[in-house]
Amino acid sequence: MPHFTRQVERIARVHQEGLRDRGERNRGPVVRYPVRELLGLGDADVDRIADVVLDFLAQ
Repeated sequence: MPHFTRQVERIARVHQEGLRDRGERNRGPVVRYPVRELLGLGDADVDRIADVVLDFLAQ
């Protein structure tokens, strides 16, 4: 599992920051990926979601 996690982290970083990487595993041309921001939640988002869920459950 740790190997899989490292691969996912690397791929996510390449896409998040618009880095270069090979299109295929260890072969093929080097591709420059465009920046693609991944979904992220800030503390305010998490707090708001928790408030909405708790309000719903309190009904």
